[in-house]
Amino acid sequence: MRNNIEAERGRLGMTKGAMCEALGITSKTYNKYISGAPIPSNILESLQSLTGCSIDYLLFEGSEQRIQQWDKFRKSVSWCFHPFG
Repeated sequence: MRNNIEAERGRLGMTKGAMCEALGITSKTYNKYISGAPIPSNILESLQSLTGCSIDYLLFEGSEQRIQQWDKFRKSVSWCFHPFG
């Protein structure tokens, strides 16, 4: 779940309906995005403008999730970092 988007909506004092209206989406679509469905770039840009927060912050839970993602990436390309011979 994308709690940071919900936290920013609360910080702004917006209802889900108001947030949906500002983004031009339905509440069903908003709930899908909050639950982890891919968010189109135009909606991400609107969220960024509306909240004043980075897209990175809005999408990711926190440092633990980033560490896990970085580890997964690092392992997938580890062959690039081994010296020859």
